[in-house]
Amino acid sequence: VVLDANVGTQPGNVSVLAGTDVSQNAHIQTGGGTVDVHALGGDIAMSDGAQSVSGNGNIRYRASGNMVLSGLNAGSASISLITDSGSMRDSGEALVNLTAGAARIEAAGGVGVEADAIETTLDVIAVQAGGDVYLIESDAIAIGTVGPVVADRVQADASTVVVTDADDLVGISAPGSVVDLTAG
Repeated sequence: VVLDANVGTQPGNVSVLAGTDVSQNAHIQTGGGTVDVHALGGDIAMSDGAQSVSGNGNIRYRASGNMVLSGLNAGSASISLITDSGSMRDSGEALVNLTAGAARIEAAGGVGVEADAIETTLDVIAVQAGGDVYLIESDAIAIGTVGPVVADRVQADASTVVVTDADDLVGISAPGSVVDLTAG
């Protein structure tokens, strides 16, 4: 799926489901609904400057491969990011990557790279990664527990089903990694 034009709903939820990759080159916006993006057999790549804004609804991105982030803004709600077999990195410097009340990150590989950390404006974060974790927080952040993030997945008939994370995610777990929570 290639998003080259803005997608929005007021009110309502947005779901983007791809059999392979998702390339997000435009904005997704809801007026309080959830944003659900899932690349079932590939990567999610947001171009620098592309963003998803939910108006205080949860945002959930999941890729079977890698994830390249630009800007996700859930207001006071939560963000869930999952890569089943890949890493997460920043697409550029146009936007803060994650803005929300809470974020949970589950990555098979690393999160950010030393030269280009994932930028955050969050109250609470929990991370489980298989590689190094590089984060830069804009102010103060608590490393804590983030519960399952619920999103409403829009079906072909416009009905919705709930998708959620399995369990609470607690603290930061990244074997052998460097965790950099430096205030920006």
